[in-house]
Amino acid sequence: MRTLIYLSLIIVFLASSCDEDSFSQTVDIPIPEHEPLPALTLDLRSGDTIANSVLDLSRGILEEADQTIGNKQVELYRDDVLIAASDPNSQSVRFFDLMLAAPIGTEEATYRLVGKIDGFTEVEATQIMPVIPEFTLISYEPEGAIDIDGFRTDEIILDLEDDPAKEDFYGFRVTNTPRDQISCFINSSGDTIVCDTFRNEFVRDYYLQSPDPLLNEGTGYGLVLSDQSFNGNTYRVRLQADNYNRDSMPTLVVYRLTEDAYRYAVSRNAYEDSVGNPFAEPVNVHNNVAEGYGYFVLSNGVRVVLE
Repeated sequence: MRTLIYLSLIIVFLASSCDEDSFSQTVDIPIPEHEPLPALTLDLRSGDTIANSVLDLSRGILEEADQTIGNKQVELYRDDVLIAASDPNSQSVRFFDLMLAAPIGTEEATYRLVGKIDGFTEVEATQIMPVIPEFTLISYEPEGAIDIDGFRTDEIILDLEDDPAKEDFYGFRVTNTPRDQISCFINSSGDTIVCDTFRNEFVRDYYLQSPDPLLNEGTGYGLVLSDQSFNGNTYRVRLQADNYNRDSMPTLVVYRLTEDAYRYAVSRNAYEDSVGNPFAEPVNVHNNVAEGYGYFVLSNGVRVVLE
């Protein structure tokens, strides 16, 4: 009898503690409060004549962009000498095109990027320009290889000469070669064709693959490579480039990257690959801006027209 009473009390307790939400699979997770900080970005490469930077405040996932924040300014220094700066009274501007008096050189130098927003701590990041990559172009053969899908593709083979004194990072792109083009039209009277020659500077990246598993996709740099497995040795790189448009000779670009540039390119590519995939793990994109968010990266590149 006593056991029956105990069972009855347990059933009553369980029944009273259950409602229609107890078996729901929906869980309300409060979004943590976000503390805004300056977010600063710049991808700077040797030969650049304009530094395209972004400076704004970070915001929470449900927050709208705030256009009423204080004045913003971006400054770029080389070896502690100011070489470019934006208008210090910019407010609603997010994108800053910093005009450079001279192209970014290939010589080793220390670059520092500073972002200022009224009412917030200054943010900055520092990078040292890597030395020019050393390599020998072995061959370029149009449609000389077969890609992973069984299609013919251009093959490029080169030998990297790696520096044993430090850890190095490389990037490889293949683009079209800017060339002169002719544009023609009929004049207003309709009896004469007028032609003009202009320089087509539009740069289009070819789709790049490699049978080498050490090469990874890196946003902005095509394929990227770390020298961890061949430090100080000559390393043969094999690239496969899909050249869909035969109206221009391709150009090979070989970069030596800073470590931050390599890590940002790889993590940004992983982030983009995870978008829309509910089963992908969250990706933390590499950040190297002190006291804020963002990236400042440097690269030193060499261009070779492939004939």
